[in-house]
Amino acid sequence: MVAKRDAVMDVISKRKRVKQTCRELGISEITFARWREQVLEGMEAALLDKDKCGAREDVGHVPLSGGDRPHSSLGYRTPNEFALDWNNNNPGLAKTLVH
Repeated sequence: MVAKRDAVMDVISKRKRVKQTCRELGISEITFARWREQVLEGMEAALLDKDKCGAREDVGHVPLSGGDRPHSSLGYRTPNEFALDWNNNNPGLAKTLVH
């Protein structure tokens, strides 16, 4: 079961492609799709169990995609700052994308 999980996580995290993983393990893409569903169902069940136990509240849940956290891919600006700068520098395109 660990091998299945690791194979699926390699694909989900984009370390490997589905075809590459299937070729290395000698399985079909249909088999891999079944594995992926099993892994995702297991992850969902684990998260539901955590929510029932209140684990999220115990550790002080912090949202992962906060608009106030700087990121290196945005030039160490927050997503909100990046969006504001981008909109100011691309007014015509920004209006086109919104509508």
